[in-house]
Amino acid sequence: MAISMSDKAYRLIAVGRIPASTRDSMGDSLGSLSGLALAPGSWRGAGGSYSGTLISLPDRGFNIPEKGRFSDYASRLHRIRFDLRDDKVELVLTNSSYLRDANGALMTGIDPQNHFVEQLGARVPSPKKGLGAGRLSMDCEGLAIASDGRIFVSDEFSCNILCCSPQGEVIGIIAPPDAFTPYVKSEICYSSRDGVRVKRGRMPNDGFEGLSLSPDGRLLFALLQSPLAQDREGPQKSWRYTRLLVYDISGKELPRSPIAHYVVELPLYVDDHAAETLKAAEANEIVALGHDRILILARDGRGFGAKESNRDKQIAFKQVMLGSLKGATNLAKSKFERKPKSVAPDGDLDGSIEPIRLSPFLDIADEAELNRVRLSTKANRRGLQLLSAKWESLVLSPTLDASRPNERLLFVGNDNDFRTRNGVMPDGRYDGEIDHDSMILIYRITLPR
Repeated sequence: MAISMSDKAYRLIAVGRIPASTRDSMGDSLGSLSGLALAPGSWRGAGGSYSGTLISLPDRGFNIPEKGRFSDYASRLHRIRFDLRDDKVELVLTNSSYLRDANGALMTGIDPQNHFVEQLGARVPSPKKGLGAGRLSMDCEGLAIASDGRIFVSDEFSCNILCCSPQGEVIGIIAPPDAFTPYVKSEICYSSRDGVRVKRGRMPNDGFEGLSLSPDGRLLFALLQSPLAQDREGPQKSWRYTRLLVYDISGKELPRSPIAHYVVELPLYVDDHAAETLKAAEANEIVALGHDRILILARDGRGFGAKESNRDKQIAFKQVMLGSLKGATNLAKSKFERKPKSVAPDGDLDGSIEPIRLSPFLDIADEAELNRVRLSTKANRRGLQLLSAKWESLVLSPTLDASRPNERLLFVGNDNDFRTRNGVMPDGRYDGEIDHDSMILIYRITLPR
């Protein structure tokens, strides 16, 4: 597996698939890789052959928010065995297990609308009536697993971070700062239904997409997918200032507030070539390389399985980017955290704030690399499959060789939105219109010194 990295810092060496028709241990459609983590202690490898277990976190089940379609899907984790040999990888689903709330009850993917209850001192969204009534609504997105087995899961409805026992039961909740709480008019509203107009706080479907622990396990990083409502002033190309929170979880008790709060400046891409309009990419995952260096997966929403609004658009931007926290302004305990104060009034970043700026590292839309594994950024290329629209998870391997500590493997997982023609949810069968496999791209990379 000797690969020259002289021309760039990455090479795509393999792609793994789990068929869209796969059912999990509960008999439901598998769903895909909104969150991904390496099971502690599972990594094995030497001389080009590697194996281990990936923990996969699907989101809220099959759903079409713009049509008001949600599923009574209980949050869960999947264990996926991988074996990588000679640039070929095999993925095998071995088992699935439920996450449960603080009362031991299953959760639901049903939209909570404007209703919530309290658990462990935190507000948690919960449907008031109908399917899922009285249960905790979860749209799981980010996943991080501590060396002691604690499982951290971020929820897109509420921006809460749930801390679960190794058995999957919620034992603590980290609530976000007040500025992140979504309000419609004067009421808290965690709904993600189409047409919900959030006045302040996290936007619908744009919560904490990224979650990562620092290598020493002390710091927990939580990355917002896109700007808060109050940070979306001015033209759309100025909606590029999202937020990153950092929590110290090294103590006996979970923290009540972050020790750091940064603005991340998202990259721009050309959204409409004819009009030469620019749009900010969304942030979908984060990997902490240390206390002050991060990788962020930023992308457009185009490709195979894209929403109708993006279905006929050419893939423009999907990258893993590098960022440094050094020199960035810490907004913890500031007015930007306590109140819905915009960091970008009129679309221009507040002059008192130095953001985290990102630089290119790995281009997922690198056509030459994709062609090596029979993928493409272009539709209808003979013998090649169009690249998935939604790449949402990253896993960085341990060091491969002690003499070259910066050489690693990077696993990049997609979200297939439970799209299969023969789908099953706990509340019934469905037709997802296409068969969209769960996929993992595996890169051999060299991290910068």
